Amino acid sequence: MIKAVIFDLGGVCFFDATQRVIDMLKSDYGVDEVKAYSVLSPKSEMGKLYRRGMITAKEFWTAALKELSVKENYDKFLKLWVDSPEMEGTVEIVRKLKQNGLKLFFLSDNIKERADILDKKFGVMKYFDGGIFSNLVGKIKPDGEDVFLMALDKTGEVAADVVFVDDKEKNVDTARGVGMKVIHFKNPAQLEKELKLLGVKF
Repeated sequence: MIKAVIFDLGGVCFFDATQRVIDMLKSDYGVDEVKAYSVLSPKSEMGKLYRRGMITAKEFWTAALKELSVKENYDKFLKLWVDSPEMEGTVEIVRKLKQNGLKLFFLSDNIKERADILDKKFGVMKYFDGGIFSNLVGKIKPDGEDVFLMALDKTGEVAADVVFVDDKEKNVDTARGVGMKVIHFKNPAQLEKELKLLGVKF
């Protein structure tokens, strides 16, 4: 029986902010998309340091723009990255699950400051019972099982009674490896369908 769901935030509850910045770098500055991703993604060395809370936003964005040969103030890109639209269908699912008494948590490689700004705009964080921001624990999902086990521990449930939802297949695979049920997020309709298949009631 499913007793808790752990959600990724960026790419599931909010649109992928990194991709929004990459799209602008490509269209407005002619930056190669693959190159931009290699610098900005959580897999890059700078991306890992930023999301682990080891460097500041200013340090990350200044270094990233220099690496990409973009002569522009970092504030413009930070603002675009921080202020992403919510994934409306997902937020509605989160609200319904909370109303039905399911325990809800998050596991996010987002920095807390971004989530705080998005929460002020959309108010989604009130539905969660708790969660983990990578920059507050110094670990990110690509690091391996540790941060997944930390999130699982927060639920107070055994892994088999917990569903993990993420838009990145590698993260889903890691969660599956620690025993959780998993959903590789594609869109809100698919998420609701797969939750129902797991016995979650709406």
